[in-house]
Amino acid sequence: MTRASLELGAAPPLSCNGSPAFCNLRYDQVAYATTHNSFATTSGGWTILPAQTYSIRRQLDDGIRALMLDLHYPSAWTSWLPWGVYLCHSDCSASNYDRLGNQLREIGRFLDENPNEVVTLILENYVDPMDLLDELQSYGIFHYVHWQWRHRLREWPTLGDMIRANKRLVILDDHASDNAGDAWDIPMWSVASETNFDVNRRDELTCLPTGRGNMDNPLFLLNHFTSAPTQAMAANFNGADFIVQRARQCRVARGHMANFIAVNFHEIGEVAGAVIRINAEATFPPPSNRPPVIRKCEFGGLGGLQFDEGVRTINDRLVAVRVYSGNYIDGLTAVYERPDGQRYELAHGGQGGTPFTLELQPGETIVGVSGHAGNYVDGLQFLLSSGRPTPFFGGNGGGRFDCTFDDGYLFAGFIGRGDRYLDRLGLVGRLR
Repeated sequence: MTRASLELGAAPPLSCNGSPAFCNLRYDQVAYATTHNSFATTSGGWTILPAQTYSIRRQLDDGIRALMLDLHYPSAWTSWLPWGVYLCHSDCSASNYDRLGNQLREIGRFLDENPNEVVTLILENYVDPMDLLDELQSYGIFHYVHWQWRHRLREWPTLGDMIRANKRLVILDDHASDNAGDAWDIPMWSVASETNFDVNRRDELTCLPTGRGNMDNPLFLLNHFTSAPTQAMAANFNGADFIVQRARQCRVARGHMANFIAVNFHEIGEVAGAVIRINAEATFPPPSNRPPVIRKCEFGGLGGLQFDEGVRTINDRLVAVRVYSGNYIDGLTAVYERPDGQRYELAHGGQGGTPFTLELQPGETIVGVSGHAGNYVDGLQFLLSSGRPTPFFGGNGGGRFDCTFDDGYLFAGFIGRGDRYLDRLGLVGRLR
């Protein structure tokens, strides 16, 4: 402790969302533990598709910093309810609704008691912005709301700036208009993009965009839950290692860290711990003195002619891989696209066996390979950044191999040897 810190009246160092390191980071450079359908809690009596166990206040106390809320008016099924803004699924059935104001009051109390925390509301909003504004004002929370002007949607302040200004509640509204003048009501899909959310199993999770929001928007919502929430599936999804691994894959595929890690039943698993690790990787990135290009993981024999695609493909995008295979991998043809849209092919090995073309989807890239190899490459399978499963090509002779890129590197080409067959194969990577 320094002498200055002991002097009477010396202010303690500012901490932002739990860490002094975040104070100098922009809002869009930080990850936030997020709950999906935060309002639909079993403790609150929810019986239709409950997605969380505990109250919103308990979620905030547990480290959740972004809440996904659905806003509706009473429907024909609940016309007896007083007019107002409600938290519910589409029909606000009798046993499954809550007044928005009840939860705004709790959020306001949390912000009152925790002056160094920034909280985000991600709204699926079916109510008029003026009614939302009235709720925020009536429940004494509007003075916390951050304003982001439409002409500055990509210019986010640091968490430290937001905390010092006491503008610590961010409203991201999926129905807000780009042309509206209300800077407090931020249009979600003008500042964010997301991953798929219609998921029932782990192998359906991908890093692909849904079409809502451009991939180069400054914020990224990683939907990491099943559309039909259960505690059993939350246990399968919410492990810290799995969340961190997927966040890394999607950062490579999308070129942006995941900001909102959204889960069901937040107390199951380790979403808060995963977000700490994701933030640590973003705050303290690997040293920048790593080589800009790497060649790694060569497996197979030494016959055939050597090839190294990285010499010419380093700035181009892989769009497809055509594999010829039978009992071995006979050959491989990589299809690349230059920045000007022109495509070209690089072929290695022979063209015996059965051909199969693996088309890569927009935003998808190869992050690793696995298979079998001896004197030749016997079997081969590609690992994609999206998590999409791919076929296994060839046979199971030779020894098993597995190879993935180190975090921070992107696929830039193949390296190896080939003639009648694909004798040897490895990967070329470039630093992100």
